[in-house]
Amino acid sequence: LFNIFKKETNAYKLGEKYTQNEESILSKLNIEQQKLLKENGFIKFRLLDQEQVDELLKIYYSQPNAKREDFGFHVSLDIQQNKVIETIASVITKIVQPFVDKLLDDYQFISPRFAVKEANHNSLVPPHQDWSFVDETNYQSYNLWIALTPSRLDNGTLGFLPKSHNKLKNIRATPLPLFKVPFHDYAYDLLNELDYFELEPGEAFLFNSRVIHASKPNISSEARINIAIEITNKSAQLTHYNLQSDGETIHEYLIDHDFFSIYSNAKLTEMYKNNTSIDSYKINRTFKYKKENISKKQLLS
Repeated sequence: LFNIFKKETNAYKLGEKYTQNEESILSKLNIEQQKLLKENGFIKFRLLDQEQVDELLKIYYSQPNAKREDFGFHVSLDIQQNKVIETIASVITKIVQPFVDKLLDDYQFISPRFAVKEANHNSLVPPHQDWSFVDETNYQSYNLWIALTPSRLDNGTLGFLPKSHNKLKNIRATPLPLFKVPFHDYAYDLLNELDYFELEPGEAFLFNSRVIHASKPNISSEARINIAIEITNKSAQLTHYNLQSDGETIHEYLIDHDFFSIYSNAKLTEMYKNNTSIDSYKINRTFKYKKENISKKQLLS
């Protein structure tokens, strides 16, 4: 199952500034971890002890549940009270950050949250990429995904398409999936092409925001509970791209950390359908988005 970590790749050459910024944040990882993260787009490692896992689970169960009956996946960002979202992010940061300090350098957390896949056959999260959080010509962002309960094949553990982050250079605007990524037309065909990895509580993935990933439905009897935190260089300006209702105009916003407690993908989807735009942040620039063309064969080669 883990042979994927031994594969080689011919990644495209990154710009000098991008490489320097990327290496500064990853400098505490060992050489093998850095190599695998750059080549395959993801790594797996032990992060938390059981004590921290238990503490985080206790916090999760003490907070309002954003559970949706129609869909088996939700995040704490879906909670309606902004103060609750901010409190959850603050507590997660306090517990997790000392452990991340040992692995990464010169970084910032973005939107720490609980992410839950309920025991629900409608809990499929199809192959996708995460939002763009920064200008990726200068910086890169990563998702730190920490298991608080066992993450298994039968309860929707994550799967990745290795090397896909080096083949796709597109921005990822909200709302998803209304914004069409290059592989949109055959995204579901990729579900069985991914490599899936199981985690024990306290183990984690760190993966590039561009890498294609997904999780199959939770067909077990228990919820799969984890934490997700985006991470980028401490000096990076946070950026958000939002698709307008004409289906092709993109507004680029320079944002702050408060953005994520105000705007969830669900809220941005509703705004898109109502033809309303983000009004609490100034538009930095506007441009037309042209979806890149990449075939399934090219993506899988």
